[in-house]
Amino acid sequence: MSSVLKAAFGISRRFQATSSVSSIRNLSSGSRTKSHFNKLLFIGTPVGVAAGFYLFSQDSPAPVAIEDQPKRVFPINAQEFTSFKIKEITELTHDTKLYRFEIPDSQALLLPVTSCIVTRTPPKEGEKAIIRPYTPVSDERALGYFDLIVKHYPNGAMTSYLNKLKPGDFLDAKGPFLKYLYKANTLDEIGLIAGGSGITPMLQLARKILNNPKDNTKISLIFANRTESDIMLKEELDNYVKAYPDRFKVHYVLDNPPPSWNGGKGHITKDLLKKYLPSTASKDVMVFVCGPMPMVEKISGKKRSAQDQGEVGGFLKELGYDKENVYKF
Repeated sequence: MSSVLKAAFGISRRFQATSSVSSIRNLSSGSRTKSHFNKLLFIGTPVGVAAGFYLFSQDSPAPVAIEDQPKRVFPINAQEFTSFKIKEITELTHDTKLYRFEIPDSQALLLPVTSCIVTRTPPKEGEKAIIRPYTPVSDERALGYFDLIVKHYPNGAMTSYLNKLKPGDFLDAKGPFLKYLYKANTLDEIGLIAGGSGITPMLQLARKILNNPKDNTKISLIFANRTESDIMLKEELDNYVKAYPDRFKVHYVLDNPPPSWNGGKGHITKDLLKKYLPSTASKDVMVFVCGPMPMVEKISGKKRSAQDQGEVGGFLKELGYDKENVYKF
């Protein structure tokens, strides 16, 4: 395993989450019950809209801005882009790379889980910059760096740009933009359904849970890919299974498996979801979905917008899940 991957997935628990993460946790403190938890919903602002985090409470007619909390200094902010230097690039698969970016002064990104950052290409006169969101996969407490995993698509404007970058180059980013605020022990079980690079927010969430010895939440991950060589960070996922056999389970599914493959074959089906996802009999469960749009639509129905999850559809609706139990990244 490369030094980058060892550092990304073997960070010591000696780091303590502080600053903005603590502030957000304080805002979200409450009982274990699902009804209370659903009163706290964080939504990331979309690209092109004024950036920031907002806490929406069913008990409050107006949003409360987290930015109104005591000001702190962070290596990244949601109001303006900051340039980060690429420290190292590691090829994970034939079309996927891990980019390690340097954070000055050995600071930590301290992103709340789960959240993303927004990247852009250099602005050019007469042309619009390309802007895309990505979910860092490194521990939010990691000092001096953060990691992005990017899958290169031949027709992808941003991925083609990133694919040409080399160590020493810079990339503009701003954020974080919070999607779903996770709080330890609020849920009994979590189901994660990921396709390809959709694994990134799932890794962020799984690491947050598993690195907390006081968190008893159980996780079941269904990870779909085309071929075995397309599975990103399989070794790290398998190591989590070995380290936390009672808390973390992974079920791989391949479109084109090799003859010796013992995992799932073909596409994700309703029967497979029924077999591996937490039961809807418990209200304290949540299923997260992230992947190519056709896959998401088939499994959970489309997400209307960054602010509106839309109704639950697809296989999950047929299995009895509703808006209280499903989140689409």
